[in-house]
Amino acid sequence: LPVDRSIVDPGKDPLPAAPPFPDLPGIDVTAGLRLSGDNRQLYAKLVRQFCVQNEGVIQEVRSALHRDETSSALETLHTLKGSSATVGAKDVAAAAVAAESAIKASGESAAELAILDGRMTEVLAGVDDLRGLIADDNGDRPDVETAVDDGELVAHLDELSGYLADNNLKAEDTFKRIKRLLGGSQMRVEVERLEDCLDELEFEAARRRLRDLTDALDLPKHDS
Repeated sequence: LPVDRSIVDPGKDPLPAAPPFPDLPGIDVTAGLRLSGDNRQLYAKLVRQFCVQNEGVIQEVRSALHRDETSSALETLHTLKGSSATVGAKDVAAAAVAAESAIKASGESAAELAILDGRMTEVLAGVDDLRGLIADDNGDRPDVETAVDDGELVAHLDELSGYLADNNLKAEDTFKRIKRLLGGSQMRVEVERLEDCLDELEFEAARRRLRDLTDALDLPKHDS
């Protein structure tokens, strides 16, 4: 007879369901989780990093414009646009685009920056809900140098290159595997520089750091 797999073994306690990921104001959580491969802890970490790194970003743009440093203001908005879209903060990304366009068109952006400020404030208000979803990450870095499997390393580097080309948050998980292989080696400095770029969600800079790391390792080139 076919087994009804919907029946729970009475001798075992069912595994508790994971609590739902909290709704975050101004963020499309479903899209962000999808980009991070449904890794809840990784996504929570990236959202918190985004908020911490951009807490004063609107004032930074306003100050740059006040100093007539238009290129600096535009670069900051461009970076904000990319990082906000990556974590699912679509309204922030759209407002950053509008502010960037206004500055390019006329140099006047007070209204657009006010809207962007409101969008960022909304996102920042929900970040404290994520504290309990982020575990201690201190165990990623080995303290001693270990032998590295070149084939495994090349596979991880290729995978990371693809994720970085797509601005995909799954790059974080792949990087952790590379870090475990190389964190205690002579490549430690290059690995840490790559990590800094990923922590900042600077995917373009991370692609450059990945090329530097690959060159230092004398491994096959990666297209990125």
